[in-house]
Amino acid sequence: NFLTAEECDRVIAKSKPHMVPCLTKDSTTGVVGPDEWRTSTETSLPRAEAPSIVSKLVSLLDCTEEQLEILQVLRYEKGQEF
Repeated sequence: NFLTAEECDRVIAKSKPHMVPCLTKDSTTGVVGPDEWRTSTETSLPRAEAPSIVSKLVSLLDCTEEQLEILQVLRYEKGQEF
């Protein structure tokens, strides 16, 4: 119950058009790219796009906004894996 239904809807609406396949870094070659085993999608959500969520995080973590990382949104459809 950390986020309200409205906050969840807002995150989904702002993120959905920007979702891209998740990338991984090959531990042998160091090359970053798609991985057939990681089937989820992701995007980043700038803190300015979610001020109420940022405020909650700052309060929960007792930190400043500048100490937070950019918000990462992941989506897993039924059957998808990390």
